[in-house]
Formats: sequence, C-alpha cells, structure tokens
Amino acid sequence: MGVERDRVPCGDRAAATSARGRVCAVAYADYASDPRVRREAEALVHAGIDVTVLALQKRGAPPEEWIDGVHVVHLPVLRRHGGDLGHYIGSFARFFLLAAWYLGCRPRSFDLVHAHSVPEAMVFTGLVQRCRGRPVLLDVHDLSTELYANRVGAVPWPIRRAELLSLRFADAVMTVHDQYRELLVERGVPPEKVTVILNVPDERLFGGGQPPTWPAGDLRLVYLGSLLERYGLGVALDAVEILRERIPGVRLAITGDGDYRKEIERRLTQGGLGDSVALSQGLVPVSDVASCLRGAHIGLVPFLDSTFTANILPTKLLEYVLMGIPAIVSRNHVIESYFTDEMVTYVPPGDALALAAAVEWLWRHPLQAQEKARKAQGVLREHSWGREREQFISLVQGLLLR
Repeated sequence: MGVERDRVPCGDRAAATSARGRVCAVAYADYASDPRVRREAEALVHAGIDVTVLALQKRGAPPEEWIDGVHVVHLPVLRRHGGDLGHYIGSFARFFLLAAWYLGCRPRSFDLVHAHSVPEAMVFTGLVQRCRGRPVLLDVHDLSTELYANRVGAVPWPIRRAELLSLRFADAVMTVHDQYRELLVERGVPPEKVTVILNVPDERLFGGGQPPTWPAGDLRLVYLGSLLERYGLGVALDAVEILRERIPGVRLAITGDGDYRKEIERRLTQGGLGDSVALSQGLVPVSDVASCLRGAHIGLVPFLDSTFTANILPTKLLEYVLMGIPAIVSRNHVIESYFTDEMVTYVPPGDALALAAAVEWLWRHPLQAQEKARKAQGVLREHSWGREREQFISLVQGLLLR
C-alpha cells in the first residue's frame, strides 16, 4: 500500500464523491501508523465515499497529502511525549481548536463528521455541521475517564461531564468491543445508539501462516505498539534479563514510540541489554507492521494491571494472532471473552518471572506453541475485518442517508 503524493484531479474527485457522501474524520493520531483510523478511512474510500482525515503533523510530511485515496490534512500539532498532564491537555486543546476551525470554515463540504477518541470531546469539532443537520459519529477507541484514572487517580467531575456530554451529542457511537459497549450503556447511552466494530487487523496486510520453528539457542520475541509504562515494557525487559541466563540466543524487538522510550533507552545502554534488545526509531506505517512481525517466534502483550488495562483488547495481540505468532498476554476479562487458555498463554500482569517462564515453556514446546496459534486464528476467522468492514460501511451509509 503506497503513498500517493500527487493530488487527485478536482474533476475526478467531484465525480467520484458527491453521489455517495463526503466524510471528515478527526483523529489526534499519526494517520499513517494508526491502524483503526487508517483502516476505516480506506474502507469508506473503497465504498466510493470521499474521505478527508484531520490528523497530527508528521515530520517530513507535507501539510496535505493523499494516502491510498484518502485526503490527509496534517494539522500543525506534533504528538506529545513526556511532560505533565497539563502539556497533554494543551496539545489536545490546540488540535481541537484547529480541527474545529477547519470544519467551521467548510460548513457545506462534509456530510458526516467522524470523530475518533481520545478524548471523546473531539466530537464537538463537528458542531457547525451538527447545527446544519449533518450527523456526527463518535468512534470510542478508549474511554478518557479510564485513561485519566490510570494516570492520575480520581477523575474530576469536569472530565466525567465532558465524556457524558460528548456521548449524548453524537448521533451514533461505535466502539471496539462488547465490554466497552456495556460500559457506555451503563453511562446512559441508549443501546441502539452503540455499534461494536472490533479493532481487528486487515487480512490484506497480515497474511496468516505459521511462525518458523526455532533452532536450539535461538528465540526471537517481539513487542509492537505504544511505548508506555502501563503496557509492561519494564516487565518485558526484566523477563529478557532472566531469559538470557536460560536461552543465550534470546532477542527482543520493540517497535513503537511513546513516553517510556527514554527509560528503555536507559536500560539498553546502562543496564547492558543492548545486545539482547532492539528498539525501533519510532512508529511505523500500518503497511510495514507485518514485515516487523515476520519471523518472530513469540509475541508479547505484557501490560500491567490498572483501571484502564482491565478493559482493553490490544490490537497487537490480534495482529500476532492473524500472523500465526504464539502470544503471551496479561490476563483480563475482555481478552478471556475471546481467547481461551488453549489459544494464548496467559500470565499475571506485572510478573516478570511468570512471563519468563511462559516464554521458556513455549520455546521448549514449539509444536504446542504453534497449535495454540492455530486455534487462536479461528477467532479472527469468525471476527474478520471483512465482516467488520461491511458493518462499519453500513453504519456510515445509514447516517449519510439521514
């Protein structure tokens, strides 16, 4: 999937769009590397709908570009890493104001605004369109209250109130799994207003298959995703330190970016892990993720126990599964509702010894490891992106018909 740098001719664009609708997506994200935002935008384009995405600025990218048929506008806000909560809120606020200004200056240019959380308040960037009778769709990736509680503790009433008002303002709400849907309904959202679109990978990018059988003394582990403390990167590094004594050829490849990068770099240089752990330069485009995973023996999902992680179904786990890579994952009730112990290897959150033991067991039992991976793939045959895509397109087309 390449990047189209040339703009689509205006005449061709107009002929291909207006009959089926024009959608503007708003996402505080790096468009090229955010799998859900990009997957959904491309699905709409393939259905004949015109899509513009307002996303974060990307170093080296032009202010506007076309990526696989999607018009991407990079607002002049860089992703925030590090700093206190005030810096994050300021960054979100700047992005919100720029997105609201962009949409406010184009009151008739879009038939639907598709706002991605977090925060849920991004839905108000479509206020002008909403006042003109255009529908607004809120896509809840994560809940702001859970994220805030995970970082700070008690959630102040303005945060809870903003989340509630955002959910009420949206004409329709979609989210990533059934447990989030239940939480939204508990918070007063009518059940008929919420649609679940699972955050499953696109089969076109992640070809299924079996991982290689590893020879004695060689073991390749992989972690792919945000580099945040709550996702257990410290636990993964502790496990590698333990495993180096048992499996001299163990290697861990970490791909992603986030606040925890500096701590990882410190441990690689000062802790002597540099010869066992490889760290990517940053985020990678969605189209390159499969190549980062190919050849890995085991995928790690070692998140810590918290208010937020208790309700997640990590995208990286689904990517490992679709690639046929045996996965070791911290246990939570959401993941257990999709994957049994016969499909993935569960470990207690935050337990480096248990993580190391699970890795060693899979390494010593490669046939059983591959059998687990094969059974896990059955879940994604039932919940494929092909099926989820059709439901998503049907939801958007129904809103456009309003």
